[in-house]
Amino acid sequence: FPTRRSSDLHVCVLQTAVDMAQAGFAAYVVADATSSRAPSSVELAVDRLRLAGVQVINTEMAVFELLGRAGTPAFKAVSALVR
Repeated sequence: FPTRRSSDLHVCVLQTAVDMAQAGFAAYVVADATSSRAPSSVELAVDRLRLAGVQVINTEMAVFELLGRAGTPAFKAVSALVR
């Protein structure tokens, strides 16, 4: 949806992820899939997320973690795409 703004990391994503971590869930935020209007807001949000026990990862990390293990046909196909 090109006209739709992404959720601000320092508001919506941060509050949801912190709530999830406080409720005992393993919470992850894919940092490069979020945004904020100001770069300083991103830095502050990432700091708060980490202090709250939220794992801050990037897209590539998430994809390979979802694949589970190396050597599979799916792993090889995705590896070829990200090189």
